[in-house]
Amino acid sequence: MSKPENIDLSIHLQEIWKEKERCRSLKESKIYTSNDVRNTYFSQVMNVINDYYFGMIGPYFMQRLERPFKDGVLSPYFPANNENTLYSNLGFLLDNNYIKTWHDLKKVGIVFSMWIVFEDSIDIIYNKIVSIDDLNNNRIGQYNKIKDLIEGKINEEDLVLIKLKLESDYIGINNKYNYVFNSLNIDKAESKKITQYRSFLHFFNILRNTLHTNSRPIKDYYFKTTIGDFIFEKDKHIDFFNLEVLNASLEMFIDIFDFIRSKLDFEGEIYNTATLIKGSY
Repeated sequence: MSKPENIDLSIHLQEIWKEKERCRSLKESKIYTSNDVRNTYFSQVMNVINDYYFGMIGPYFMQRLERPFKDGVLSPYFPANNENTLYSNLGFLLDNNYIKTWHDLKKVGIVFSMWIVFEDSIDIIYNKIVSIDDLNNNRIGQYNKIKDLIEGKINEEDLVLIKLKLESDYIGINNKYNYVFNSLNIDKAESKKITQYRSFLHFFNILRNTLHTNSRPIKDYYFKTTIGDFIFEKDKHIDFFNLEVLNASLEMFIDIFDFIRSKLDFEGEIYNTATLIKGSY
């Protein structure tokens, strides 16, 4: 499968809205409490979609209002002295170059926001289900990578020092979602889905990192995923960051988390503590 073709903005937004409504149903599962991350994840995705949808459609809405503001037609509805003047100055948003830049920023924004929501929710699940032994083993993950290379070549005392130096409380998100995937109660046929999900998440993480570097990857990558095949060439701008990729990616993030919660054999509460902060949602 080649990279997806781009689609019309109006079709894109309609598809995005459908995913939001799917999340509305998913967030109301009676199996979990309203503060359980297995519900709040979908509420957060809805918030991400709301922000993106409003950002993408906002300039066109303002375009319709520019003339009524300048003509004073709407002034009775905005009685404050400076309101009508402030809103009538929105005409600069109608410039095509500005709208393109605005939309590009919104596309980048939803990539970052979706990853943050996913990463935070996986982190909550990981911290709830990980055993002490596994947690400690993950903390020395960097040491484990070089252990076989250095054992027998340096003395035991230096080996202990290296282990302590490399020990870290930071555990990468890829290690966490892989741990969660490995903890799921799935049959052999469903393991194929896990492979597909891992490929997509690796691709999306590299996409996110690439957007941090002005859409130019720092090394070559090739990904074959269920939403398309993608090539990253070092120092060359990516050419596949379009609306269709965003649609497919958002759908994948919803599918992945829905799959995780349906296959996670954990009966207790997994609270998203952010929901306990007054006014957070």
